Amino acid sequence: MNANAFRHYGNMMIDHVANYWESLRERKPLPDVKPGSISKLIPQDPPTMGEPWEKIFNDIDKVVINGNTHWQHPKFFAYFPTRTSYQAIMGDILNGGLASVGFSWASSPSMTEVEMSMTNWLAKAIELPAEFLNTKNGCGIGIIQNGASDATYIAILAARGRAIEV
Repeated sequence: MNANAFRHYGNMMIDHVANYWESLRERKPLPDVKPGSISKLIPQDPPTMGEPWEKIFNDIDKVVINGNTHWQHPKFFAYFPTRTSYQAIMGDILNGGLASVGFSWASSPSMTEVEMSMTNWLAKAIELPAEFLNTKNGCGIGIIQNGASDATYIAILAARGRAIEV
């Protein structure tokens, strides 16, 4: 895929997602499918040649969306809240497009410093003491984890580390 095709199909995908969101209230929160019914829609063998994007877009509706639990549906309250927004989707596009790995300042200075600034904003918004700021005098509020499972795991590791030190 070249840059022009990326722009074309990327715009199609954004329209597809926007249309999906606009149709959520008309859908049931849970799909009317049985185990194995979606697998039957997928060929058993992989294609020997690439497929046109138009066919892939048809598969998005037929295979994925029609068999999907609609977590963004206004009447879906199971499991845990996972609401997102158009702004978050735009951030995901940027994240995927940059494909950077920001595990340290050297690996991605901008990611590190933006994250530090955002955690400072959070600390100020919830009126934490100054030592929670990323400054010369403060150790910072922490780091942003990519999900609840990772955050819980990191908290357990930190608690274990603290218990071993004592």
